[in-house]
Amino acid sequence: MSTSRHRRAIVALALVALAVAACAKQNGTNGQSNVGSIGVTPAPPPVAAPSAAPTPVTSTPPTGATRSTKTGARILTFDVKQKPSCPVVASSDSPFSAPGQDVILEWSVTGATGIALSIDNPDYYDMNHMGSYGSYGPTGQVDISFPCDLAQQPNTTHQYTLNTVGGNGPSVSMTLKVSAQTNP
Repeated sequence: MSTSRHRRAIVALALVALAVAACAKQNGTNGQSNVGSIGVTPAPPPVAAPSAAPTPVTSTPPTGATRSTKTGARILTFDVKQKPSCPVVASSDSPFSAPGQDVILEWSVTGATGIALSIDNPDYYDMNHMGSYGSYGPTGQVDISFPCDLAQQPNTTHQYTLNTVGGNGPSVSMTLKVSAQTNP
C-alpha cells in the first residue's frame, strides 16, 4: 500500500472514530463505544433540561364551589354619546333662537347577533319581537332626533330601550332615560 493511501486510510479511520465518539457522547455513553463488547450495559439516557417555556397554571375551585361561565347575551355598554338639547324659539323676551341637538346613543353587546332599539316603550320588543326604532349590529351608534314637548316642563324626557337579539339564551334589555331642558 502506498504511503498516500495509507495516510488516507488512517485519516478515514480517525474520522470514523471521532464520529462514533461524538454519537456515543450524544447518546450519554460518555464517549465509550460498546461496539463488540459483551455484557456492557448502556448508560441511562440523559435527563432532559428544564424547558424555558412556562407551564400553564390551572386552578381548581375549592370543594363545593362552582365556576361561573357567562354564556348568553350581555350588554357591555349602552350610553349617551351626545346629550340632546331642545330648540330655543325667539320671542319678544328672548330675541335669539337656537336649533335643538339630536341624541347619539352607542352600545356594545356580546353573545348576541345584534340589538333592537325602542323609544318610549320598554315593553315594545317583548310584544313585537323587534324594536320600534330599528335593529342594528352588536356594536354601533345611532343619531336620533330628540322631539321636545313644551307641555313637559321643565324637561322633556325620552326612554331608549336596547334589547339583545339572537345568540344563546334569553334577550337582555337595558333602558336609558334621557332628558333635556324644555325651552319656552
